Amino acid sequence: MENAVSSKRKAYDLTPEQHQYKQVRAKCLEELEKECIVEEKHLKAEADAKRLKEERNAIEAKRLEEEATLMNSSSLESLESKIPLMQKSIKLTSEDRDSRLMILGDVQQARFKRLNEGADINSAISNYQWAVDLTPDHHKAKPSRLMILGDAFRSRFRRFGKIVDMDSATSNYQRAVDLTPDDHSTKISYLSAFRDLKRLEDFDSAISNLEKSIKSLDKRHPDRPNRLIDLAMAYQARFERLGMKKHLKEAISNLKEADEITTNDYPSKALCHYSLGDALRVRFEHFGKLERLGDAISKLRKSVEMSPDEPRFLNGYGRALLALFEHQNKLEDLESAISHFERAVKLSPQDHPRRPHYLHDLGNALRMRFERLNKPEDLENSILNLHKSSELMPNGHPDKPVHLNGLGVAYLVRFEGQGSRADLERAISTLQEADALMLDVHPSKPSILSNRGRALRAGYERMRKLEDLNTAIQSLRTAAEHRDDQSGNLSHLLNLAVALQERFERFGSPADLESLISSLKKVVTLMADNDPNRANCLNTLGKAHKTRYELLGIFTDLDRSILNLQHAVAITPDNDPYKAHRLNNLGSVYSISFDKREMVEHLQEAVSVQDRAVELTPDGHPNGPTFLSNYGDALYRRSNSLGDPEDRKSALKAFTKAAKSAVGHPRQRFDAALKWVQCCRDSKSAFDAYTCVINLLPQIASPGLAVADQHALLAEIGGVARDAVAAAIEAKNHKEAIEWAEHGRSIVWRNLLSLRTLLDDLRPVHPELADSFQEISQQMEAPHSDASLGSQKAAPTDKVARLHLELARKWEEILKKIRSKPAFESFLKPKSFGKLDAAASDGPVVILNVQETRCDALVLIKGRIVSSVKHIHLERFSYQAAEKLLQQLKAALSSAGLRARSVRAHHWVKPKTDVSAGLRGILRTLWLDVVEPVLQGLEYKVELKKPPRIWWCPTGPLAFLPIHAAGQYDTASVGRKLSDYVVSSYTPTLTAILSEARIKAKSFKLLAVALPLTPYASSLPYTTNEIERIQKLTTKTSLVELTSESATVKRVVEEMKASDWVHLACHGEQVIEKAMKSGLLLHDKKLELSEMIKLSLPRAEFAFLSACQTATGDEKVAEESVHLASGMLFAGYRGLIATMWSINDKDAPQVAEDVYQRILKDGKPKREEAARALHDAVKRLREESKGDMLSWVPFIHIGR
Repeated sequence: MENAVSSKRKAYDLTPEQHQYKQVRAKCLEELEKECIVEEKHLKAEADAKRLKEERNAIEAKRLEEEATLMNSSSLESLESKIPLMQKSIKLTSEDRDSRLMILGDVQQARFKRLNEGADINSAISNYQWAVDLTPDHHKAKPSRLMILGDAFRSRFRRFGKIVDMDSATSNYQRAVDLTPDDHSTKISYLSAFRDLKRLEDFDSAISNLEKSIKSLDKRHPDRPNRLIDLAMAYQARFERLGMKKHLKEAISNLKEADEITTNDYPSKALCHYSLGDALRVRFEHFGKLERLGDAISKLRKSVEMSPDEPRFLNGYGRALLALFEHQNKLEDLESAISHFERAVKLSPQDHPRRPHYLHDLGNALRMRFERLNKPEDLENSILNLHKSSELMPNGHPDKPVHLNGLGVAYLVRFEGQGSRADLERAISTLQEADALMLDVHPSKPSILSNRGRALRAGYERMRKLEDLNTAIQSLRTAAEHRDDQSGNLSHLLNLAVALQERFERFGSPADLESLISSLKKVVTLMADNDPNRANCLNTLGKAHKTRYELLGIFTDLDRSILNLQHAVAITPDNDPYKAHRLNNLGSVYSISFDKREMVEHLQEAVSVQDRAVELTPDGHPNGPTFLSNYGDALYRRSNSLGDPEDRKSALKAFTKAAKSAVGHPRQRFDAALKWVQCCRDSKSAFDAYTCVINLLPQIASPGLAVADQHALLAEIGGVARDAVAAAIEAKNHKEAIEWAEHGRSIVWRNLLSLRTLLDDLRPVHPELADSFQEISQQMEAPHSDASLGSQKAAPTDKVARLHLELARKWEEILKKIRSKPAFESFLKPKSFGKLDAAASDGPVVILNVQETRCDALVLIKGRIVSSVKHIHLERFSYQAAEKLLQQLKAALSSAGLRARSVRAHHWVKPKTDVSAGLRGILRTLWLDVVEPVLQGLEYKVELKKPPRIWWCPTGPLAFLPIHAAGQYDTASVGRKLSDYVVSSYTPTLTAILSEARIKAKSFKLLAVALPLTPYASSLPYTTNEIERIQKLTTKTSLVELTSESATVKRVVEEMKASDWVHLACHGEQVIEKAMKSGLLLHDKKLELSEMIKLSLPRAEFAFLSACQTATGDEKVAEESVHLASGMLFAGYRGLIATMWSINDKDAPQVAEDVYQRILKDGKPKREEAARALHDAVKRLREESKGDMLSWVPFIHIGR
């Protein structure tokens, strides 16, 4: 009407005044405006009438609501009256309709509780849902209304047992929790209700009501199948909470009945197929019978065929296919499972309560495909889906821990592939959260515990924290004990065994070995005969029994070891990379059985299986030397037992081939070379074998091992270097004997300590060669050991062999290039005789080789044109005699209190005469059986005025005996002691006394350190006098004194770097078990040998160690002479004066003064005169000691 008026007015305005229709249009406009006024009044009257009606309805609705509210709700009659009143109230007005709907729902739910009629709870849920839909999310009442709606769904589930109602309850609870701020007072109560969801009482009520309902129905009643399905679902849900087999059995029984009484045209037939198939799948996964899985797949496939777009059916079919893949490992089953999972996710609405479950199953399947095909995108998508699944699953939901478990496993898999510590930490924290949330009785609890244990064990392998491994084992053990009678426990037991094996191999606890054997027995019992891990488990169990036999000596373990290893070998195909390993393991146990029980048949079996192991190992495989060596062992045993010379020849051939192999770990080849030595019958063959041993020695003590490990290694291999030297002497190869002696004695010092290694020397000048050599060496030494529990499948043996042959070719090629470079001609091999003979330029060097079968002196003599080696056989001396002398010396020193960390003074326990008499006997034997034959061989005469120099390089027990003081001191006759002939010095190696060109400093500097009082040691009062005497002799030289508090480690080290000579008057400590911890006791702490050999000392020339035990070495590593004095020699000092045991504090100042008077004569430092100066000073001390052998014998000179 308004538009019409507007148009008429516009037409009138546009019409000219003189126009003939101007008046007509004015009249029409006037009539239309009057009509509009009338219509407006009419509409207003209608609106007023409507508003009046609404107001009356609202008043009536309010009255009805108040009337209903005032009624007593305790009686059924009141409830019956309230419902129509509230229904009428709701119909009368939309005002406050949401509130009245909630009241109506409450009344209907109250009547449901009285009458238990389904119509009431259905109407209540309908009205609650309408109210919730009318309530905006920001409304403060929205969360509480959602909780009430959830409660109603939960009540209907308890009455009718439909799982969909429980899902609806879950969904509404979740929305209520999500809409409630964290700081709101109701948040905790809502979360608590969430945690109570799916309580056992809910299922009990549902089951009870459904069973009553089903009993009341005729067998042919159309509702019976649906009721049976609902009852089965309730039983299955109860099983998933408690894991009780009877509940799953009841579920399957009811579903089978439903399936039998329904035809294909029954409306719920697809649901029937799905429900039965899913229950059968669950039974398979927990109780493991493959035929039941086939039935499950058949039923689930039918459900999908009947309803191809139902997400629940698609997902259920996918889960069954995934279970089939896990059992048969066929990729097509996994691909099909993923396809169905993806379709289920695609078809499910975003807010569907089952969607998180579909995402979870898809994520797990993608992870499995990654583990099979190693496609990174599968793992990333797996984690994406699992993370989304866990986020969608609200806190407090009973299935939340299961979803966290899947996510934690995916993180763990990504860590294992990429090594990201963040992924490991995520895996551990996620699985720990899952463990904390999951009820102990839940069937998935063992899986969560097992995965948590796996993650913690991975954490231990990464960070080596023992508590991680201990917690892992505790978690895995709990998982394994959770369901002891079920085959589903197999993986948990296997994970436990993996962790137990790791802890036992590290710590050797017998309890862990017992648990390992127990777990593996259960694993083998539960495992299917065709399980791909069966052979590995049997092999590990066999090795564990062997280990327990070695610990306890019970033959039953030996027999069980053989049985399990036989079984492992029998079911391992010949093309399996581990077949040769398992044959080798079996052969070793057969050999032990023969050794302990002399069962010849086991010896024959040992030869046979070791032969087969060698046969299956292609040339070039790194395990070849090990298997060859063990085969040689078996043949050697049989040769000794049965006397067949052909066996000995075959053993020698096997050892030789293993030792000379271009591939394989150096230690294995080294051991084979030692066995080759053992098998030799002539000196020529032994010499060849020892050549191999010596050449391998630098690779055994390879860079990278800790010093302590190097010492343990050399202690293990014992006197190999001395044995080699003896073999070279036997073969009359004396120059090679010199080379080998030098090589063996200096191997740790030269290659492995904190001194520069061979690669350190090479890298600055040829960095590419050094890097390539190191990289290839590490690749060649990478282990190809027997399969351990949980290890990945090894590469085919022929592929590994080809790889290592190529590595060996490259290694030899690089080694050849290195040796072609100047100064590296002897890289990884003994220095040639021509490089060593200069060590004797100032006098002969006597290498005293003490070995089990013979003792010899090799005297290196430098000639003007050609140097030579004088061999002197020490016929009257033996290794046993050397050990006896050493024990006598230790006893004598101990009785005098000289081996302990104490003041530089004697603490007599026995009388002086008794101790000196014992020491006199030791020196007499050394003179008669060792030193005198050497002097006679050299045709030396007595020379008292200016005796020649000689250097002693003793080995074995002789390295700890005072060779320099050898003589007969019970006679005054001249010529009956070593000092009548020569001035003696010691050297740990020939290299240590080779001349090196050095740039002399412009000014000479002497550092003198004295500690008369050490805070943590006894006093040394005469050290002050000692420094004062030196001071008087250094008027023309630069002297730096550090005494008492100023003699800290930091200051002493600083001054050592700037000094040519150092004099150290303090306590010295020799730590026998850890030689590198030996050191000088300074004011604040100990300056350790390990620190000293790292120092850069460009000016170092001479050191006087006027301290206790500075030349007492580690008897376990005699070849290395690991003591303070040798350490300083290798740190750069050319010559040193040291002591073999604690000296008398009053003697030290006089000896020091006598020495320095000569080497600082006329103010000119002459380090080369130190040995002669000490020779004369000790002679004077000996003459003044009145028979006290202990006072002068300990002083020695080392180096040049």
